[in-house]
Amino acid sequence: MNINSKMVTDNLGKTDQVNDSFTRLTNYLRSLQDRFSSFESLAESVKDNSSQVEESTNELATIIQEASASLEEVSAAIENLNVQNQKIGVT
Repeated sequence: MNINSKMVTDNLGKTDQVNDSFTRLTNYLRSLQDRFSSFESLAESVKDNSSQVEESTNELATIIQEASASLEEVSAAIENLNVQNQKIGVT
């Protein structure tokens, strides 16, 4: 019986060690899950911000195109005025 009692005691000790290991592993996995959740949240935030940047960039590109077209019109008008002034100066 002493051998059986010793084996049971040894097995209980090993069982406690395994239970402790699984508890630590469970806690570690929960910690990883929490971190992944926070990373997922950060990734969503980055995605939203990048969409806003894309929209702003597109709006800015449109404004630049409109400004460029306006400047071309002004340049053409100034050139036309210069031509008219030269004609007036010649006559």
